[in-house]
Amino acid sequence: MVETRSSRMLGWALPIVVALIAALQRFSHLARPKGFIFDEVYYVTGARQFLRHGVEYDYLKHQSVFIVHPPVGKWIIAGGIKIFGDNEFGWRFAVALIGSLSILILARVAKRLFGSTTLGVIAGILLAVDGMHFVHSRVALLDLILMFWALCGFALLLIDRDRSREFLSLWGEFGPRPYRLLSGVCLGLAAGTKWSGFYIVFAFAVMSLVWDASAKRKFENRLTIRNTINTGLTLGVLPIITYIATWIGWFRSTLGWDRHWADNRSSDFGFVPRALRSLWHYHSEMYFFHVHLHTPHPYQASPWGWLILRRPTAFFYFAPPTGTNHCLAKTCAQEITALGNPLIWWSGIFALIFVAYSFLRKRDWRTGAILTGFLAGYLPWFAFLHRTVFSFYGIVFLPWLVLAVTYTLGEILGKRTDPQRRLRVGIVATFVATAIVLFFYFLPVLDGQVIPYSRWHSMMWFSSWI
Repeated sequence: MVETRSSRMLGWALPIVVALIAALQRFSHLARPKGFIFDEVYYVTGARQFLRHGVEYDYLKHQSVFIVHPPVGKWIIAGGIKIFGDNEFGWRFAVALIGSLSILILARVAKRLFGSTTLGVIAGILLAVDGMHFVHSRVALLDLILMFWALCGFALLLIDRDRSREFLSLWGEFGPRPYRLLSGVCLGLAAGTKWSGFYIVFAFAVMSLVWDASAKRKFENRLTIRNTINTGLTLGVLPIITYIATWIGWFRSTLGWDRHWADNRSSDFGFVPRALRSLWHYHSEMYFFHVHLHTPHPYQASPWGWLILRRPTAFFYFAPPTGTNHCLAKTCAQEITALGNPLIWWSGIFALIFVAYSFLRKRDWRTGAILTGFLAGYLPWFAFLHRTVFSFYGIVFLPWLVLAVTYTLGEILGKRTDPQRRLRVGIVATFVATAIVLFFYFLPVLDGQVIPYSRWHSMMWFSSWI
């Protein structure tokens, strides 16, 4: 079916409207509360040091600083500070911007995946009214940035899939694949934000290879060694090159941690440049830190409980005295907690089961893509049950959870000619409206409003939420 010009315009206009409305909500009172929220102290400090030295370097103590995450996220936070100054708005501007853009991207991904502007808009709305996404879009942490680059990589692979198949049908080969090249760069930037991005790189490389093999079979052709090598180069080697390139500030500086570690050390790998050997040693120290992180934390949460929102992470809590900070009640509370929208997350569990069933029954490539994105962001954490982890890491797989819910809603909605059309539309509309209502219900504990303690306590549905 050929898309008309008006439907193409609508396919862009409606997601843009959703993203703009979401952006207004995310930028509103962005500087509230004052001071650092949760781990902002680490990433904002790193961003400041990047702007001054290009690496993490304590300019007060005049010494290098050992940091356990790659530089991309901190450079992005530094961009907001550079433009708007070293203040709360400047710290959080970049994440608010990419959080808003991710809503537009997901809406367009859903539009391409399901061939429906309606479902694209629904996906955008659901992401926009998810509390965890909202909070991450207003706090200068790295996880939303990782999610953004992973989602960009996924979106570009979807475009590549469509374009390469068109070329294959005409010429018998996939042809130039600029979108897959760009995807490789985005996935490298995801890994350059947090190492967990490498799991996504691997998963998406395999997914793309499977898509290519499927396309070749459809056109009675076989996947060649050259196709496999191209996939390995664009989605294997290119992300690694991109990742190494993100350390350019460390390479150019003489102040970075371990920057000259290999200078006076002999090695069986002497043919490898000293800077790369030093970087490798630095990474071995980072790896040791991550696998041995066992520091107890009151909000640590096993991955087993993430989907049911068993233990959301409180990023900020303050009990302002009566008469201060707009507190007019006897006791007040001010909190920012990374709590996902209960309707989206709880229904998402059933949606994922339905998506898995549909994949096994129909071999629908769309359900396979959704499961790949979700499992790549979620499954690896079960290998680290022994270490300190938090439920807010789930932001990385949230877009694919939303896509699973959207796919399920699309199956309920059906076609215009299906029986009981009004009932189907009513069910989907009620679901989306309820998700919106729940978002505004929980909004005071998502954006740090000062509210009476009794109202705050009423939102803590379970004792594990406190």
